[in-house]
Amino acid sequence: MRNLEALAEISAEVLVALRLHAKPSFLCAQVSSVIGISGAAALGKTVLASELSVFLNNQGIDTAVIGLDGYLWKRSVRKARQLSGYEPGATDLQKLSADLRRLLVEGLPVDIPIYDHRYGDHAGSVRVVPREVVLLDGIMSMHEAVYGNFVTYGIFLSSDSRTMRGLRLLVDINERGYSIFEALDHADNELRAYSDFVDIQRRRADLEISVGEGWELRIGPSSKEPHNPGLNRTDTALSHGPAG
Repeated sequence: MRNLEALAEISAEVLVALRLHAKPSFLCAQVSSVIGISGAAALGKTVLASELSVFLNNQGIDTAVIGLDGYLWKRSVRKARQLSGYEPGATDLQKLSADLRRLLVEGLPVDIPIYDHRYGDHAGSVRVVPREVVLLDGIMSMHEAVYGNFVTYGIFLSSDSRTMRGLRLLVDINERGYSIFEALDHADNELRAYSDFVDIQRRRADLEISVGEGWELRIGPSSKEPHNPGLNRTDTALSHGPAG
């Protein structure tokens, strides 16, 4: 399926889901839905989030995108602690949870940190205000700490191991400044971590999208489990930090 056709089909399916679902009571007055987009690195989560945002805004649905990579600990910290970016300990879950609670539950603006993958460090922040639909772009969107507390609709991008490894190599070399040897080691290590920490998320997804070698998209069957958003919500921020 050509990507334009696939994007149209995906967008239409998301729009129908948004119109059918009832707004959870824990969300603030300004926010009706929170969409999590997860899956392996380099499969196109950010592009999909951007395309969905444009589509929904064109439909008159006020939509914002939050990139969750901004909550990663900087690369030097992760390397020192031997953490894959797929591991929960690689993300500042305490700050992420607190910021999402402030934005989605309390209805207040939040300064979202920006992460620069080429340099492996943070590069400022962007202010986000509550919108009718908030898209969470990143693997932590479907981690239980976020998914169980805030997400009302989950999207998971999947592929076979060969494609995930190959696309990761391309992105690491072309966009993140890795040498070919660094990229090979990184792709192999990250694939193992993906299997341990991220692949489990597909059973939480309302919509699963298969990604091909050329980033072709195709809607696949969902293995969705029952989900009650906000069920695990607590009144205090999570206390996760870098593993030590």
